[in-house]
Amino acid sequence: MINTVENAEMVVQTGVIHGDVNVHTDAAVQVVQFPYRAGRVPERADRFQRREISSKLAETLADGQVAVLTSDHHVYTSVLSGLGGVGKTQLAADYAQTLWDDGALDLLVWITASSRDEIIAMYARLAADLLTLREPDPTVAAGRFLSSLTVGSSR
Repeated sequence: MINTVENAEMVVQTGVIHGDVNVHTDAAVQVVQFPYRAGRVPERADRFQRREISSKLAETLADGQVAVLTSDHHVYTSVLSGLGGVGKTQLAADYAQTLWDDGALDLLVWITASSRDEIIAMYARLAADLLTLREPDPTVAAGRFLSSLTVGSSR
């Protein structure tokens, strides 16, 4: 007697079976579509108002420079520095959401950087989603994702 098991693209045929049969396959790899968004950008505050610094942020990033929004007054590369609650997150969220809404981004990643582990976990997730990387060590996966960002852009 021949037993046949068909599963998607796999066919297994056996003769006499004694005991359990286990079939191990790689889980189906889902291909993500671009534009792709990961993380949750905070909602704009009800009374959010664009300010002069909003334009400065847009100009800085359009020139290919790096912008850092920080509450540490000793970081001199900051575009905006201030105590908690002055609107740094709202400024960044507004900028990110505006670019997303305008269709100017292929990839939008928002990470709430409350811990190193949280950041690494998100990078590892992005490595799995975008690079289809199956790496059990999240730190290695995170490193591979960050390295992939230096390769270039699809735009």
